[in-house]
Amino acid sequence: LAGPADDGRDDLSGVPDEAVAATLDARAAPPAPGPLDDGRPRYQLGPRLVTTAGGAIHGAHDRRLGCDVAILLAEPGPGVLAGLREQARVQARIDHPGVCPIREVGEADGRAYLVMPVVGVDALARAAGAMSLEEKVRVLRDIAATVHAAHAAGCGHGALAAASVLIERGDDGAPAPRVLGFHLAAPVDRRADVRGLGALLYELCAGRPPSAR
Repeated sequence: LAGPADDGRDDLSGVPDEAVAATLDARAAPPAPGPLDDGRPRYQLGPRLVTTAGGAIHGAHDRRLGCDVAILLAEPGPGVLAGLREQARVQARIDHPGVCPIREVGEADGRAYLVMPVVGVDALARAAGAMSLEEKVRVLRDIAATVHAAHAAGCGHGALAAASVLIERGDDGAPAPRVLGFHLAAPVDRRADVRGLGALLYELCAGRPPSAR
């Protein structure tokens, strides 16, 4: 399902150049987006890593750049591609390492996707089981700092939960949170993000969401 050059990919116009300098020029082809000139898909899609609030995230290899990435394949639905485009624009405005970077947004056969230059990611809820209490406290601190940076940039989340947070482990093995799903703050009550942080604190300590019995 190779698409033409105007296949709906977002050019992220209006975003500062430095925030989108790594944006890839790719098309889309199932099961992985983006064919190369030889007709093979640009991305070699790997197994599903985690299911988030936005869709399934797969590990993948970018054959053009020779590096590993993660690809979120969103569930089909009206407005999904527009939502991913907005998310990419908004997250590019937030200057904080806890914001999950988005390299590319596109669509293949009505299936919206985004590409993230992160590797070895896991869901927060699953990764928390292997964390010490000290690591959990640091992760929550980093998530709170990320939310604060988003608010300072005029953005918000509104639905902060474990499903919105990926955990990436660096070379030292320390868990580093990467938050997805920020939006412009106008329609978002920032108090909802404070409540979301409280719910995350409970879940990290108790091993279950506050609503679970």
